[in-house]
Amino acid sequence: MEACLLQPEIIKVGYKGQVTIPQYLREKLEIHEGDYLNCELHGDHLIIRKASIYRQTSYDDGIWKLIGTGEDKGSGGCLFKQT
Repeated sequence: MEACLLQPEIIKVGYKGQVTIPQYLREKLEIHEGDYLNCELHGDHLIIRKASIYRQTSYDDGIWKLIGTGEDKGSGGCLFKQT
């Protein structure tokens, strides 16, 4: 884990448990309105990280032309070779 280079800051928990992340931290982590965050509990620490959200692919996406549709091609439903 990267060393903490910034001074700890106390923030107040508001209605419904909401907190405001200070602007300088949002800028440093490139957190913008509408972004998602992961929250993890480690002992008595709450760790908040920027979440990686990937868009769901559609059947029109070009990746399906490369890998196929995922349909069973006669393997009898078995994806692995049995020995």
